[in-house]
Amino acid sequence: MSNLVIDIGYSSLKAAWADGDVLGKCFRYQGERAAGFIKDITSGQKASTIVVSSSRKTDGELYEELSRNCSKLIVLKENDGIISSVTSGTGGITTDRAAAIIAARHLFKGRPVTVFDFGSIISVDFTDRNGKYIGGNLSLGLRTRYKALNRYSNTLPLIGNGSFSDGIGTSIETSIHSGVNSGIIFEIEGYLRKYPENEVVFTGGDAIYFADKIKTPIFVVCNLVLMGLALLANDYGLNEIV
Repeated sequence: MSNLVIDIGYSSLKAAWADGDVLGKCFRYQGERAAGFIKDITSGQKASTIVVSSSRKTDGELYEELSRNCSKLIVLKENDGIISSVTSGTGGITTDRAAAIIAARHLFKGRPVTVFDFGSIISVDFTDRNGKYIGGNLSLGLRTRYKALNRYSNTLPLIGNGSFSDGIGTSIETSIHSGVNSGIIFEIEGYLRKYPENEVVFTGGDAIYFADKIKTPIFVVCNLVLMGLALLANDYGLNEIV
């Protein structure tokens, strides 16, 4: 039987079937019927192990549905042994960030890594060349910045992500686009300058969008978190976690 890995983010749920560390078909869901969604994708196939990472509160109905459709259910928690092993005493991180770190050091053994995860929140996490987690930073994501400008200004419009050039805005709309995008790009470039020896991995919903705007060579792994969860589902040896 294949394993099923599930990443519940702030705005959407992503899931994938996995054989070992190889991901199969991936699914994405936005809505309030997560349990029904899981029931649909597991209706014709029972999982051996299901691993769940959740960044938000999830109702018990979902976990009941998951338990019925697998031989083993692992729900990661920020204070459990796996996550504590990943952080190596540097402090707690969310389970999705821990999964991304596990995948990144599996892909880049012997190399220091910087992982950018572009979602509602932008997380930037670092490991040294031995795979030891050093720490990380958090800031607002692309769409969250647009929403914040609208909410806290009382006058600026709420606009979606649009065409962007690296110039200076000449209207309210282009000023918002330029300011929001340039701010994130300056952040990225600042990290790249500070840690030039690191391998750089972009993941998350806006990974490709920003990868196209960065001149430095990087790797884009859109399902890095799911890959990390797949490694855990496959009894990934914690001996690789420093």
